[in-house]
Amino acid sequence: EAVKEINDCGDHFTTLRLPLPTLDVLERPVWEITTEEVERAYRKLVRWCHPDKRSNMTDDEAEECETAFKRLKKAKEILSDDEKSGPYVREWVVDHGLARKTKEKEAIENTDLVKSAEIMREREEE
Repeated sequence: EAVKEINDCGDHFTTLRLPLPTLDVLERPVWEITTEEVERAYRKLVRWCHPDKRSNMTDDEAEECETAFKRLKKAKEILSDDEKSGPYVREWVVDHGLARKTKEKEAIENTDLVKSAEIMREREEE
């Protein structure tokens, strides 16, 4: 069931069934999903667990739906806001082992593109 899948997801990307971030050639996180795509994914999934749909459910089913609804809402809130999604994407990349070395983690955590490139060049020269 869709509600159970939503509740079992470990991150906001899989909650909304969106592609996962990757790294570019400079080992920076890349996630090129627009706010409109996040909103569309949210609207598509929220109809399975919206509060208005709970009238003929058992208490357990209604509770699962409420949990899924809150997870979807939180995922949409974070991934559709550039100020929140940037740090979330960077943290996800580091937590999931895409940034393999310390220099790559430093570059990812640093939001300044020029400084990120300088850090990587310095590390390569060492």
